[in-house]
Amino acid sequence: MTPARRPGPVTLEGRYGRVEKLDVRHGANLWKAYAGYDHIWTYLSAYGPFSVKIPEGSLSHGPSLRAERRRRCLSAV
Repeated sequence: MTPARRPGPVTLEGRYGRVEKLDVRHGANLWKAYAGYDHIWTYLSAYGPFSVKIPEGSLSHGPSLRAERRRRCLSAV
């Protein structure tokens, strides 16, 4: 049996919003949306909360971030 292929990128659009592949351009709005909600990091302590905004250009560099590109992360817009 041949293994299934990974799904390609897709954007889902609805009446009130859109779900699309997470991209660097979403960073500023996500930063604003989660500001002041430090409790959401309770079970993700290795990742945040972040005290400073990461410069946009640095989000696409580094070995760990390149490895994360293999994941399928989505953003509700």
